[in-house]
This record gives sequence, structure tokens and C-alpha cells, in this order.
Amino acid sequence: MFAYLSIPIFIVFLWVISIRYGINKIAILRYGMLYLFVISTFRSISLGADSFNYIQAFRTISNRGTYYMEKGYVFLNRLVSSFTSNYSVLIFIVNCLFFLSVYYYIKHFVKEEYWVYCLIVIAFQPYIYLQTTFNIIRQCCAVSFALIGMGFFVNSVKFKHKFTGYILFDLMIIVGAQFHRSTYFLLAIPIIYIIKMNKTKWRLLALLFVGFNQVGLSRILSRIEGLVGNANYINYSASILNNPIYILLVLVYFFWITSYYDSLEIEKWERYYFNIYLFSIAFMLFAVSNDMVYRVYIILAIISLPGIQIVFQNDKSSRIVLSKKLNSSGIGIFSLGLCLYYICFFVGYILYLNMTHNSAYIPYHTIFWKG
Repeated sequence: MFAYLSIPIFIVFLWVISIRYGINKIAILRYGMLYLFVISTFRSISLGADSFNYIQAFRTISNRGTYYMEKGYVFLNRLVSSFTSNYSVLIFIVNCLFFLSVYYYIKHFVKEEYWVYCLIVIAFQPYIYLQTTFNIIRQCCAVSFALIGMGFFVNSVKFKHKFTGYILFDLMIIVGAQFHRSTYFLLAIPIIYIIKMNKTKWRLLALLFVGFNQVGLSRILSRIEGLVGNANYINYSASILNNPIYILLVLVYFFWITSYYDSLEIEKWERYYFNIYLFSIAFMLFAVSNDMVYRVYIILAIISLPGIQIVFQNDKSSRIVLSKKLNSSGIGIFSLGLCLYYICFFVGYILYLNMTHNSAYIPYHTIFWKG
């Protein structure tokens, strides 16, 4: 368990020295991403709720057998198994693809003063880091291509080459869907750029998703087996987050961050990212009711990372100055609270896994030794 708890210790250390001492921000981002990469990549192959199925698939495919998974993931398994029978090599390749794409995405679409906050969200939202890189390996690959596609699309918006951007975006999403079919949902993402929204529409949309949750829309989706791939997922609650208290807290947060939506003065591409971030939060209010739908939210949460910088930019609460030497305006109390929320969320999740003796993650051990 210490390996997991070392993550908040290390990330908070980077966060503090970034604010207080003005250490090179690119170094902070690199060290943070590298630490997350090492913890995930060199874990024992037995860790992860779906590890048994993925290992079985790798061995079956390596023996020229057939296995029902998306064609892109099957091809990757065949490619890796053609030169090694070590499943850890596959994990290494998948994580290289994921962490490099996330690093590039943050570096190019988030202002450097907010890199560390994106790092905090990635590390401490368990469904972004822990679940994606330990468990849902196919979706980890799919997200990587989705990030590349988003890069093409947003650059086309910034530099006014929309047609080229749409084509390359669609191509990357289709490639990503060959690893996990939930990625097809992202083909509709450009609509968020086209539709004109305001704070009232956003709030109504959030309440609509709460309604979908309450009426059990997931049970209706279970009948569309061809769309979701495995209708059995629809019958499962995604997590303990599907409870009235958590949903109410998310709604309060959502209403707060939409309060200044109409008065925002930002670039078009920044508003586009903020729109995706708002949509991801609203969609989560429904997604928590169901495991398969929640996997779509995971993709949205990752591609919307640049949008969270708008939340920190527009925090008008009292400032806490951590370093007078740097002439910094400090960090808003609300932003600080948001960071602490993510940290407590992650620590609480790890403690919950430990208390419930979840053998898929506890105890942590590596491919080199157990501990």
C-alpha cells in the first residue's frame, strides 16, 4: 500500500516546491509523469481487476489463437508476442503510448502555470490513473489516440484549418475505437464547439443527466447490446460514487463553475476545452450509475484536462501566498480546496481498497520483488 500512498507524497512535494521555489515547471511535469509511469509499468502483472483476462488474451493470441477483443488490441498483442512472451513488455508499450500522449497534450494545450494542477487531477482521480493504467488496458490505448486526435482538432481551430483538423481527428478516433469501442462516442465531440451554450443551458443539461440516472436509463441501454459490446456491464453500479450526497456535491460544484460562464473572456479554443470539461462533469452525474457508461466518462475526463485551467484562472476567492520571493499572487482558497479534495479522494480510495482487502490492487508488488 505504501507505493500507492507515496504518489500523493511525491506529487504534493513537487507541487509545494513548484509554488514556493519556482522550480522549472517542465521538470515538475516530467518528474511527476515519470513517477506515475514507473509505479504503473513495473507493477506485478497480477495487479488489476481485469489482469487475468488480459494475460489470457495475450497468451491465446501469441499462440495464434482467436480472442474476442477489438482488432487494434488484438493486432498489438500479436505484434508484441512476435518477439517476446513477456506480458510486462505489452504493459510497458501501452504505458509509454499513454503517458507520452498525456504529457504532450498537457504541455501544448495547458498554460505552464497550471501543469502541476493537471498532474494532480491525473494522479489523484483514481479512474484516470489507477483504473486506466492498471485495469482497462484497451481503453488506455484508445485514450492515447483520442488525445492525439484532439490535438489535431484544437490546432485546426486555433490556426483555422478546420477541414484538415476534422479529418485527422476522425481518423484518430476511429483508430482508438479499434482498441475500445466506447471511443466512437467522441466522434460527436466537435458538436460541443458548434453549439452555443450559456450557464442556464449547462445547468439544465446537468439536471437532465441526474434525471437519466434516477430513471435508470442504463437499463434501457442494456438492450442495445451491439452498441456497448457487453450488455452485462450495464447492470453494474460503477462505484460507490453513485449516491445522493456525492451527486449533490458535484451539482454544487457544477453550478459554481458555471456561474461565470457567460462573462468569460477567453480564446475560442479555450472555451471549447472548458465546454468539454463542463460536459464531462455533467455527464458524470449519469455515468456513475453504470460501469460501461462510466468508461466513456473516463475518456472525457482525460481529454478535458486543459479545461480545468479555466477553473483555476477564474478563482476569485481569497488568495494564499506561499512565496513572497516570487511575487506570486498565490492560490485561491477554492483552488486549494479542489486540490485537497483530489488528494483526499485518492488516499480515501486506497484506504478503502485496503480495508476491503481488494486483491486486485492490494498489496502492491512489482515485477522485480514483492512488498
